[in-house]
Amino acid sequence: MEPINNKIIPKPIKNLILAFSGLPGIGPKTAQRLTYFVTQKSSEEIETLSQALISVKNHIILCEVCFYIMETNPEKKSRICLICEGDRNQNQICIVENPLDVIVIENSRIYDGLYHILHGAISPMNGLGPNNLKIDSLIKRINNNIEEIIFATNPTLEGEATAMYIQELISELKTKPTITMLARGLPTGADLEYSDFSTLSNAFENRSSFNYSE
Repeated sequence: MEPINNKIIPKPIKNLILAFSGLPGIGPKTAQRLTYFVTQKSSEEIETLSQALISVKNHIILCEVCFYIMETNPEKKSRICLICEGDRNQNQICIVENPLDVIVIENSRIYDGLYHILHGAISPMNGLGPNNLKIDSLIKRINNNIEEIIFATNPTLEGEATAMYIQELISELKTKPTITMLARGLPTGADLEYSDFSTLSNAFENRSSFNYSE
């Protein structure tokens, strides 16, 4: 986005437009509309929004097992999310790129196993390599109890490359679980979080197996 240099625009407005533009999926025009929307709200409404943003930053942490988002709890020593603590299938791990993917899958009620959130995908152009993702922690989780690893990374070049990289790491382990990938009912190049229930359900039910190379 080019710098906003219109002298008739007040500096606070410019700053807010630039701040909104830094959010994913928000272009210059949308940023301007959001800024105008904010100017129409009361101080109380803006304060509520501000406090909600601060609360997310101060009270949301990552699960130390799967790296899903969770609320801080001073009475709880361990940082383990409700999914990892719940009555789930402990023999499956579904690998996704971000927490929103978990929410989509959970809302569909088609999967009752565990998750592992990578928090991104390998993308050299964006400065993201394997060391920037939660890959090492995933490999450490794989033991004799894990029977299946389900790859639910996005069907994009980055998602495919990430899945292939992790598959190579798993193939070097002594304990080799079954590896499956979601069926290609998912549109190529689309993010998992935008999938509807029917498409996602079919992708899970018809997932394909990965064969280890000899």
